[in-house]
Amino acid sequence: MPISNPQEMLVHEVCLIYDAEHQFLEGQQEMAQSATDKELESSLREHIEQTRLHTRNLEAVVEQLGQQPQGQTSAVAQGLVSEAQQSIEEAHNEAVRD
Repeated sequence: MPISNPQEMLVHEVCLIYDAEHQFLEGQQEMAQSATDKELESSLREHIEQTRLHTRNLEAVVEQLGQQPQGQTSAVAQGLVSEAQQSIEEAHNEAVRD
């Protein structure tokens, strides 16, 4: 869908950021479940809560713009999460994975 005005551009960009945060949230949850180091796990869980707050804030922004926070996929975030998942799978031991 072509973007024809600044409002549409803003909605598009905010929805991309929302999708990225949502993908990062899912990736962080996987990382926290895989972590064996308690300090790392704790840090990831803290970051998960911050990311949840980010997604709620972005949902509110999109709603104020009269839209739904869906329909956009952040390919960059998708790539980063995929790379992290691959690294977790390829790790030969817990220390390397963490």
